[in-house]
Amino acid sequence: MVNGVHVAYNPAAAKLVPASIKANGLKIVTSAPYPPFEVFNSKNQLTGLDIDTGRAIAAALGVKVTFTSIDFNGVIPALQAGQYDMLLADTGDNAARAKALNFVEYALQGEVLVVPKGNPKHITSLKSMCGLTLSVEAGDAPAGFFTPVTKYCASVHKANMTVKTLPTTADALLALKSGSVDAQFVGVATAPSLVKSLDGQAQVVNIPGKTGGYAALYVGAGLPKKSTQLLKAVNAALVGLLQQGTLKALFTKYGIQSTLISKILVNAISAGGNGLTL
Repeated sequence: MVNGVHVAYNPAAAKLVPASIKANGLKIVTSAPYPPFEVFNSKNQLTGLDIDTGRAIAAALGVKVTFTSIDFNGVIPALQAGQYDMLLADTGDNAARAKALNFVEYALQGEVLVVPKGNPKHITSLKSMCGLTLSVEAGDAPAGFFTPVTKYCASVHKANMTVKTLPTTADALLALKSGSVDAQFVGVATAPSLVKSLDGQAQVVNIPGKTGGYAALYVGAGLPKKSTQLLKAVNAALVGLLQQGTLKALFTKYGIQSTLISKILVNAISAGGNGLTL
């Protein structure tokens, strides 16, 4: 059982597990806090949807699992260095990440804006952010990502949007609470949890024509390029978990079942992988 959801052992997928993983267990790296995917509870234990998903994958494969949380900027280098076997940190597959990792994807998620309650600056989209300040977690927006906003603001003769890159989601949230930024750029699946954590003092901006959020990407488990055998095992495990309804049951517990896709994909980059479009 994982968070009250039954997980079936998958013998066919288990046969694909490399001997080293069978012997030493599956070492998963994540980056908390990023609710509802990875957070520390009152006992300083990692919980959340990514943790549940990792436990479900391990149970299907019949292996032990351990989780380590580090700064998001370090997760890919740590994987490439062989310190961990797999990444689960609500990570979207884009062109840059695809060069470093293989991905097994099961969800499609983009980014939205969270603003103070009442939306005092009347923010309706990134186009309305000219002259205002946006917070974003480090690693969520590569260099040049917001160039379309810069070009738009210049075209309408308005001041450029200021982007404040902060180490963690918690830091970005604190900036929003303190009023040092006007909006926070955050994942569509995470936004409701952040709003809830502010006791109703914030709200999500629903972007017209962007129901999946800006730059929607396929999201899933990341693995080192050299781990081709583990990739096959994780893919087989996730296919089974999706077909059996296990993933849906876990995602439903966090209220984001609508982000699940109907088929497990490998190394799929959506249109969102081409960058930000307004």
